[in-house]
Amino acid sequence: MIIKMPHLLKNGMIRLMTLLSVLALSAGAIAQTVLARGDVVQLTCVEEPTLNKEYTITDTGLILLQYIGAVEVAGLTEKAAAERISTAFTTQQILRTATITLKLKRHQYQPITYGGALKKAGQMPWREGLKLSDVLRVAEPTETAELAQIRISRADGNVASANAAKTPPDDPILEPGDRVFVPLRVGGNEIIVLGAVIKPGLVPFTSGMTVSEAIRAAGGLRVDGDDTRIAVTFRAGGSSVANLTVPGSDVALAPGDQLTVPIRSATDHVYIRGAVSRPGMVPYSPGLTVGAVVSSATPVEGARLDKVKIVRKGPDGKTKTTTVNLAKVSQGEAQDQPLLPGDVVNVPYPGKSFGMREKLQLVSLALFIYFLLK
Repeated sequence: MIIKMPHLLKNGMIRLMTLLSVLALSAGAIAQTVLARGDVVQLTCVEEPTLNKEYTITDTGLILLQYIGAVEVAGLTEKAAAERISTAFTTQQILRTATITLKLKRHQYQPITYGGALKKAGQMPWREGLKLSDVLRVAEPTETAELAQIRISRADGNVASANAAKTPPDDPILEPGDRVFVPLRVGGNEIIVLGAVIKPGLVPFTSGMTVSEAIRAAGGLRVDGDDTRIAVTFRAGGSSVANLTVPGSDVALAPGDQLTVPIRSATDHVYIRGAVSRPGMVPYSPGLTVGAVVSSATPVEGARLDKVKIVRKGPDGKTKTTTVNLAKVSQGEAQDQPLLPGDVVNVPYPGKSFGMREKLQLVSLALFIYFLLK
């Protein structure tokens, strides 16, 4: 005897099973691990076992691999990152197929750094629930600290502000890699000069003072000072960036303005990949050009130097590719192109061509067929 299920009960069970399936898929998606800067991952490649080892994702979100150089993986799941690396190996013609697996070994959270008008500038390990007040308690702000204008720079480039002078004070939870900066409280007729200078602090303002003059008044740049990205915050409102290596880019100041000289970052690099003997990172310095990078990486025989690509990510996140003909540059018929930190230089491989050995084999085969038919 066949028992028929009532129509309503049957539809209800179908809907319940559908809901359970959706929940299972959602749970699976949530469980996927997203890679972040500083993470340590285990890479496995079936076709090229020499690649099988642990790698640390750089501060700029890249994994640096033999043969292909840098691949951006931060923000991707393990599976998506593995697919991107596999694609890089095949499109650059390093491997015909690349079976890549990527597994997160451990999170390596970046520490919290803090500086400015503090008695004890430095850094501390990040932990879950770490707050701004925890940092200020250890760092001990000076009497001249402006607690109402604390800046928190995130690892992703965003900047947040906090007012620790009001009641109750702002006390945000910090994220891995945050940089806390406590500015000096401005007096009457001074300029604030902070960062990588010999004597950071307040310097007396003089009529017509510029950024370069204020830095000299603060003792000059330290050896690790970056004079290409000096942040200028105007007391009257607004901001600017001064590059003292470019003529005419000095900025006029007014009382109460603030300068921050950044440390020349060790993470400023360009990356070269493709038909070169030494792919990978190249330290960046102002004035670095495509020709210099390609030459130092030693192009392989037959590399397409007439079609070298610069891949550059703009402030809006969009990628732009520019082609440089280094063959004409070497002949003085075109200008070399300057690079920026984070640029990727790609040297195309030579197209498929027959060498002398292959040509002789073809001729021998043709003669053999000719005499055989004859």
